[in-house]
Amino acid sequence: MDFHFRPAELALWSAACGVFGWLIKSHFSSGCDLRKQSFCSSISTIRDQFGLVRDELLVDAHAQSLPRIREACSKIRNDLGRRRWDDLNAATAAYSGLTKNDIENRDLNFKVTPGSNQLPPANYSLGRARLTELLSEMIKHAE
Repeated sequence: MDFHFRPAELALWSAACGVFGWLIKSHFSSGCDLRKQSFCSSISTIRDQFGLVRDELLVDAHAQSLPRIREACSKIRNDLGRRRWDDLNAATAAYSGLTKNDIENRDLNFKVTPGSNQLPPANYSLGRARLTELLSEMIKHAE
């Protein structure tokens, strides 16, 4: 048998083998990229929703987002290297550890009128920025 190809045939066979190899790779891939993309999409959705939440509901929205974030992180655990996982874990721990005062940013040194039961005014814009920054950091570590 003689397997001599003309240049056009060789180019056609090379292209066909390349496409076939790509199809096999994409079909049998572990789904790592898809899981990472799903994680980034989930976290982006949560981050974008914080822009729509009223100030007085921001603390509750943070608390409600914690299970969704932990679940999303657990799904990509095996898809990240040790260093990226540690960085993502640190960002998730910082996000999970935010307290009510971290989100409300009340100036506890603010003098309220004596005998009043009022709290100092809250600065929700700083808390909202802190939340979105930590969520963006999670996305960065997962890419």
